[in-house]
Amino acid sequence: MKREQERFRKEILPTLALTPVSQISRASRLSLLYASIIRRGEVIPHPVHYGTLAALVKMIAEAKAVRRESDFSTKHKAELDAAPQVGGAGGGNL
Repeated sequence: MKREQERFRKEILPTLALTPVSQISRASRLSLLYASIIRRGEVIPHPVHYGTLAALVKMIAEAKAVRRESDFSTKHKAELDAAPQVGGAGGGNL
């Protein structure tokens, strides 16, 4: 039990602390008040909720990774579009 609680504190709680209470409540089917108390780290929920909350944290992490990739691609695509073209028809003198 202690090991599970420690895992919750280290692996799940840091992301939950940045997650909207409504999202935590909806995923766990816990009240908004209890979800808020969990998010603040004031209470560790019953282990029956760990799987659901871990899945929520994983989903959030994956969404952030996709968003970062998209932001990276968009930024670099814009830079490439703005860069002067080298070669091609009527290429410059070398």
